[in-house]
Amino acid sequence: AHETRGTILHPNIGAWGSHYLGRSNDTLPSSVCINRRSDQGNGFFPASYAPLAIGEPSQGISNVHTIGGTGKNSRRLKLLNEIDAGFRKKFNDKGVKAYNGFYDDALALMKSKELEAFDLSSEPESTRTAYGNNALGQGCLLARRLVASGVRFIEIMHDGWDHHKALADEMDEIAPVFDQAFASLISDLDQKGMLDSTLVVVATEFGRKPQFDGDGRGHHPVCFSTALAGGGAKRGFVYGKSDERGFYVEDDAVSVGALHASIAFAAGMNIEKPAISPAGRPMTVG
Repeated sequence: AHETRGTILHPNIGAWGSHYLGRSNDTLPSSVCINRRSDQGNGFFPASYAPLAIGEPSQGISNVHTIGGTGKNSRRLKLLNEIDAGFRKKFNDKGVKAYNGFYDDALALMKSKELEAFDLSSEPESTRTAYGNNALGQGCLLARRLVASGVRFIEIMHDGWDHHKALADEMDEIAPVFDQAFASLISDLDQKGMLDSTLVVVATEFGRKPQFDGDGRGHHPVCFSTALAGGGAKRGFVYGKSDERGFYVEDDAVSVGALHASIAFAAGMNIEKPAISPAGRPMTVG
């Protein structure tokens, strides 16, 4: 497709989905990033394709409730529009239009019942406990709710895996958190009949070296694995093979671009159709 360049800000999968597929729900965003802002956003696509960032899944979207009642809020918005009118007329460029679009989308969501999708308090306590009372577990539960409401792409960030030291102790803490959240998400989606239409991807930026470096392990981008579940992925299937110790790929290596293309294809995107960057360069998702 194209060689990745560090000088180009590439879009994430959610932004590509916004470009090719649009929204499936007129009020909710096309993509959401949970637990912190995504390292990649809209890239060279319009700002409206950027994911909505959720910092703490249990708290939902910040600042969505009006202060002083709907009447006072309406008067404030009217005053804001009057102040901004001259500026918008004088500087009618893409940045200003995008800013106004964010305001319009935010107001529409604030007034909509769709906002309830972000409220985990309506879930039974047993369900919340099953996922795990932590940022990852609650993030996975929120993702399930958002998928059910029509959000196309959800990215859940889970930091804390950079174990250069004390790997054994750190893994004893972090691995059970992931196992519980991931297993609960897959089981929940399956029980609700949503797994076959929802692709769940567990991916990382790189792996860890097979050998110890002190009591930890260093970065190893040469050979690592990714897990896919649901969304048409074949159950119990392993593609590719490493050498005996996991240092190198021996058979059927998969590039990051090929993984992206596979995810995009499963989501229904036309992966053969290029998008044109602002510099006039044809770009594809993979």
